[in-house]
Amino acid sequence: MELDQCLEKRASYRTYNDKQVAWEDLISVLNAARLAPSSGNLQNWSFIIVQKQEVREEISKAALNQVWINQAPILIVVCSRMENVKRHYGDRGERLYAIQNCAAAINNILLKTADLGIASCWVNAFDDEAIKRILKIPETVVPQGIITIGYSNERVEKMKRYDLDLLLHFDEWNGKKVEGLFPLKQHSKELKETVLGTKEKGKGFFANFLSRFKKR
Repeated sequence: MELDQCLEKRASYRTYNDKQVAWEDLISVLNAARLAPSSGNLQNWSFIIVQKQEVREEISKAALNQVWINQAPILIVVCSRMENVKRHYGDRGERLYAIQNCAAAINNILLKTADLGIASCWVNAFDDEAIKRILKIPETVVPQGIITIGYSNERVEKMKRYDLDLLLHFDEWNGKKVEGLFPLKQHSKELKETVLGTKEKGKGFFANFLSRFKKR
């Protein structure tokens, strides 16, 4: 699947059916996570694969009693090994880089599951200490996220996103291009088509986008 299609297809699924995820697909998902970027290439992530129903039930309780989590046949608990990050980057590494690195790995998981037609959801709300106790995680390792993995019959409504022109700043915070020189709104249709994966139109739009930007 093209990247643009994966970006559009990715969604958060909270209901799962009984279909099992093939082992080779799970390995592909985990390999995608392994290929994520990390600060200083420390690769401080580790992945705990949870399949036992009784353990999934405990985790769902530790995740603010979100019982739907237990429906997924597989949970991936993404953890950060903190010692290396702290040794190289001190408090900032522990407070920020460790989280950022695991978030990059998690995003790769979400995109790869979308690519394979597998449903997933990123769960952030959980009791860290309870998860560590349930999964026997060492003191120097911190759980950063839980990903539910499986198949779903759910029709997920796509969440609305802000228009790109509301998110851009030029050269400084709130720095704006003159509207006539950078008319993003008139290109909103082309931008949407690009995100939806209409490749040829997308190429034309971004070529035009870049040429306009360079001329200014």
